Amino acid sequence: MAVNFNGGFKIGGVEYRHPLTSEEIRFLLTILKSCKFQGDELENLMVIVMKLQEEYNKVLKKEELTK
Repeated sequence: MAVNFNGGFKIGGVEYRHPLTSEEIRFLLTILKSCKFQGDELENLMVIVMKLQEEYNKVLKKEELTK
């Protein structure tokens, strides 16, 4: 069970904080958007982008809460 505190949480007694800011995740999404992917790369790209978007939303919410 995770316990939230100051934008981070503990797993097995070890604190975890997301290593990227919302700006850094947005930058990665922008790079991915501008690349020309083809064929079998598209499925993997879609999964990665969806996960990054989910993380972006979580990090953005945490950053807003700490303001």
